[in-house]
This record gives sequence, structure tokens and C-alpha cells, in this order.
Amino acid sequence: METYEENRAIERAVDKLTHDCMARFGLTYNAPERTLNLASIWDNTNMARRYGLTDRAQAEKYGYDLADEGWSPPPVTRMPPEELVVLTGHSAPAPDSPEVSSARNGATVPRGGCMGESLDQVGGKLDTSVPDRLDVESFETAKADDRVQQAIRRWSACMAEKGYQAADPMEAFKLTRRTGSGPNKGEIAVATTDVDCKERTGLVMVWFDVESEIQRNQITQNQPALIQTRARITASVKSAIAAIT
Repeated sequence: METYEENRAIERAVDKLTHDCMARFGLTYNAPERTLNLASIWDNTNMARRYGLTDRAQAEKYGYDLADEGWSPPPVTRMPPEELVVLTGHSAPAPDSPEVSSARNGATVPRGGCMGESLDQVGGKLDTSVPDRLDVESFETAKADDRVQQAIRRWSACMAEKGYQAADPMEAFKLTRRTGSGPNKGEIAVATTDVDCKERTGLVMVWFDVESEIQRNQITQNQPALIQTRARITASVKSAIAAIT
């Protein structure tokens, strides 16, 4: 699967190539700033909270929130319809809007617009469906495994001892009630108890070990497809780095 750094390298290259492509058509385009993104603290498998909340220091301070919960996406670039066609190859921002064949300054707009051309140049339209599918399957299979279910029941009993009725650690946050924009004492109490019970029962280690076992089998069974996916990602990142240096 793509790492955050690999994804960022491809994004930066696409932004630069899109800027250059738009310039060919006499248009100025500057991509939205990407200096901060929630994904910078997560990877594609969401290991930060794959098994729910696990960081007690964050639980004490943020409850079930993320440390950078205040992040907001960059503003959507607004532009005239004729410029949008050059950028995306579509008549409207919606992805299901019809493609438009057009010409500007004597040149034909590439299929998918400048963004589509830029993605093609770095191989950015990556098919990562195999590892994505295996990632979901391994999580669901591990969660249903009797060893994990026993650990979840121990966690649930621990929560009950503290006065919280919860059967699924992925839904423990539902025990909280928000009265403002940030976590209150009640939410922090639930969150810290959640983490403490995970540590006391060894839930996360059991879950991780079971899922690792499942994934090792997946890797053996799907090795050719996974090797091909990794090779495509590596080639795309190489092309991206070459485009921005």
C-alpha cells in the first residue's frame, strides 16, 4: 500500500504538472495548499486507530478526537466553466458530470483535462485494489476470530466494572455525550477507561498478532499481485520525483 510520503510525492508532482499544463492553454492554476493533512499521522491501514483508541496521553487530552481535529480541507478552487473544462475535462466539479471535448488556444484539451494528463504522466491512477481488499478482509477475519472475540469479551467485562456497557471497542465512543465543541470530562473518562481496559486485557496485542498471522497467509497467497502493485507504486513515485526535480 502507498505510504503517506509516497502519496504526497505523487500529489506534488501532479500539482506541478497540472500547473504547467494549464499554462500551455494560457491559464494560471495554483493547486490548493497541501502542507497539512490528517493522513500525515495515519497510513492507509489506519494503524493509529485500527483497533480503536490506544494512546492514553491522547485520550487524556482529546478524548476520542484526533490531535489535529482542527484541520480543515483547503478551499475549493472556483473558476469559470471554460477553465474548469481545461482543468478536469468535465463541465462541472461533480465527478459524474459529462466529459467535454474542447480546444483552447488552438490545442485540444486532453482527456480528463490537465489533471488527468498529469496523473497519467506519473502513473498516479494506481490500482491498489488487491492490498486494499486484503486489508479489509484481514481486519474483519481477525475480529471474528475466537481469540480476538475472547479478548473483546474481557475488555467488555473490564469496561462494565467501571460502569460502562460496551460490547464493541470500535463503538466505545458512542458512550460519550458531547455538550460542546471539544471533549468533556465524561468523554475523557470513557476514553481513558477504554485504553486502560485494552492494556489490562491485552486486547490490542492479541488482535494485532491474529491479524498479522492472517496477513502473512494473504501475502503468500497473493504474492504476485502484491509484487506488481508495489512495482507500480515505486515506478509512479520515481516518475513523480523526476517531475518535480
